[in-house]
Amino acid sequence: MKRAHSELTMASPAGRSADLRMSAAGTRAGPSGRDKWSPETDEKGKEAKRKGGGQEASKHVTRFIRNHAPTALLSVSVAVIVLTLVFHTDVIPRGYMNFLSRTAGYERFYPRKAPIALKTIAYDIRRSYESGSSLNSKVPHGVTTKEHISTIPIARDIIDALDDSIRHDFTACGIFHPKTSSCRMGMLSTALHCFPIALKVYTPLNAAVLVLFKRGLFLKDPRGMLLKLVKSSVRSSIFFTLLVTGIINGACGMRQLLGRETYFGYLASGLLSGLSVLVEAPSRRVELAMYCFLRALESGWDVGVKLKWWANVRHGEVALFSAAMGVLMTIYQNDPTTIGLTYHSVLTRIFGRN
Repeated sequence: MKRAHSELTMASPAGRSADLRMSAAGTRAGPSGRDKWSPETDEKGKEAKRKGGGQEASKHVTRFIRNHAPTALLSVSVAVIVLTLVFHTDVIPRGYMNFLSRTAGYERFYPRKAPIALKTIAYDIRRSYESGSSLNSKVPHGVTTKEHISTIPIARDIIDALDDSIRHDFTACGIFHPKTSSCRMGMLSTALHCFPIALKVYTPLNAAVLVLFKRGLFLKDPRGMLLKLVKSSVRSSIFFTLLVTGIINGACGMRQLLGRETYFGYLASGLLSGLSVLVEAPSRRVELAMYCFLRALESGWDVGVKLKWWANVRHGEVALFSAAMGVLMTIYQNDPTTIGLTYHSVLTRIFGRN
């Protein structure tokens, strides 16, 4: 009887209409049939979508900051170091200055006189600004670079390195690439000189890391690990070459673009050359950014002490080191997974496994 009644209902138009109405009501009510649709529930659904979109946007912003913050930090740090290197050379530690002079190629032009070369640039810029000269550190027409630089009192120790017949547009160009008047050729010379030096630095460093911390992987796959060693060394050398070339010859480009010597030119060359870190692996960018940041922090502090913006703090380095070690050991104790693999391995070897 029930089957016959069901077939009769399905067969009749009225029955089909009733079933459609019941199906629509069930769909709107939900699986349980208790929650009926209303404007309030529809508004709640829209609000949930808006919140979901906001959370998604927040995730994108967080991901963007995580990916690009090291690059921005390194660029700003390099700009600070460049300004300090050119205009406050005397606050740069001697060992760091010797390293920069050697890698940038200054030692081949001015053996043991690189700081004097940089001080000559700063002196000439200040002389132009203070005198109100329209030359703006340009080499006057009809005068060679050597003749012009010989008028700078502190430059007498580097005069012999300059060519008697070459004339550059700016004093700084004559000091940065004294053997050619072409900024492009000077850039090529800097790059060709810097890359082999960087390769000699990075290859032993990466090999030491491989031997000390990745012996097991090397024994399992020696060929693959050697290829990674070569790739990592070449990549880091390219990064360092682009960085140094951008700092030196980027300033040349800014002088040609602006038509004068400015502090902004060195600031811009530092910021732009910092983008060379994008060549490096993402995992290395944070380490490089932190290294440059510490150098910039030290340079900025020393410049402030020199200009008497603040006083030096006795034993401040010891206090800073103690505070840094306290933060590091706290992280190692509570959340060691956030520490880089190499640093974590070193801490484990020294202090044992947590």
